[in-house]
Amino acid sequence: MIMANKLMLNTFIEEDFDLIAIHCSLEAYHLSFLLNKTLNFRLQREEVDVDFTYKEGTAFYELFKYCDDYQQCNYYLVENKHKIKASNLYSEGSLFKDDATYSTNLIPEYKNVDFFLKIENEGTNINSKKIISELHKITPIITAYKVDFDTLKSVENLTFS
Repeated sequence: MIMANKLMLNTFIEEDFDLIAIHCSLEAYHLSFLLNKTLNFRLQREEVDVDFTYKEGTAFYELFKYCDDYQQCNYYLVENKHKIKASNLYSEGSLFKDDATYSTNLIPEYKNVDFFLKIENEGTNINSKKIISELHKITPIITAYKVDFDTLKSVENLTFS
């Protein structure tokens, strides 16, 4: 009789963060500048973007980070939308062959969200309602709201290290 042992590995995602969805048509660097100015952040572009490979190509979502040592938390601004130029897909009906574009989302459940502001707090109480209130004061931001952690199916896409 042969006994089989099964080892199951579960990915453990800590819930020590708040997530704010931002609807805004600005470029990531411009939004980062406005957040720095309005919220007294010091968001800086990370050297490595968040990248995911799809069958059509690789998507690179711009990532900005600010480490607040005083409040012991990290702020991340990340794009949610990226267009991949897929050289193997061609648009039909055009006079010239152009590369087709394929839209991707970092968090597919929130296709209409342009950016996410992730706030990793290590035991400190961050007032996300106040941050959202300040975000609404930035004219190019259409809306901002807190995302319920339980609604995220692709929460592992928000692991930045």
